[in-house]
Amino acid sequence: MPLLAALALPLVGCYALPFASPPLRITNSFAKTFGEQRRPVDGQLEVDTDDWAYVFRGAVHPVQLWRSQQHRRFDVGAGYLVEYFLPAGTEEHTKHGPFLELGWFPLVLRGARSGAARLGVHATGELLLQDRAVGGGAAVGVTFEITNYFHGPLATSSADDDEHEHLHGHRKKGKDGFFVGAGFGEVGVGLGLELAYRRMRDHGYLVLGLNLVIRLPAAAGIYVGFL
Repeated sequence: MPLLAALALPLVGCYALPFASPPLRITNSFAKTFGEQRRPVDGQLEVDTDDWAYVFRGAVHPVQLWRSQQHRRFDVGAGYLVEYFLPAGTEEHTKHGPFLELGWFPLVLRGARSGAARLGVHATGELLLQDRAVGGGAAVGVTFEITNYFHGPLATSSADDDEHEHLHGHRKKGKDGFFVGAGFGEVGVGLGLELAYRRMRDHGYLVLGLNLVIRLPAAAGIYVGFL
């Protein structure tokens, strides 16, 4: 029956897109680098010093699924990172690769119900790729974050678009649709500092970053759009 319903959707002028995501810890780091690093430029290796960088990390943290772990002392996750140099960030300058991170919370303040405010330290091991070169890195940092537990339905519709059309007198074709689903797990936001050492092409450099950390719950659902 679900297969027949999916096949029938185009006949009634709509489509469905399923969606699912695991519990995530996302880190946005705005950083200053110190030291020499080699970058491939027009087939040649050039040595650069002191630069600015943006580092993105996305990691799956399974322990965020359970309400009973909101006041935990330890954390573990695995994911992927991208280091993008500014302002001349190109594919040749970008490093990326998988990483593993471990965390410890020496200070946990219990909030209302399942909420918490906590101070944590973390250590990260990285495998880095750039062009055809392979390198590595390690980072340590400290983060203060506020978290809570979410468990419930997720739903959006085109009501906002309809209101916009009514106010502005025009219709946005292809914007109609709705999303229904459910989410459960830890949500939170935090700020922190991080110091990393990365090595590529026999050159090492330090990265000092200001981190914005966002924790997202696991979610699953389906989006139905109208043609």
